[in-house]
Amino acid sequence: MSDTASDNSLTPIVVGVTGHRDLLPEETGQLKSHIVEMMSELSARFPNTPVSLMSALAEGADRLAAHAALELGLELQVVLPMPAEEY
Repeated sequence: MSDTASDNSLTPIVVGVTGHRDLLPEETGQLKSHIVEMMSELSARFPNTPVSLMSALAEGADRLAAHAALELGLELQVVLPMPAEEY
């Protein structure tokens, strides 16, 4: 977690993602580029505001967006549909 993300005085921008599991391989590169562009633009427009991505990490779009966010150094918040002990 970055220093700014741990500053409780800042209101973060949290982007939630959900999408299809069965992405077409030939489209994933372009989709990831769009996600990187959008998340980068948010970070640039609001440089003093923590930006993070929330995902359940399902196969497909959820994981694609999560990888893009992590590559940008953004915080990833993972929503677990069941208690952690069940995993």
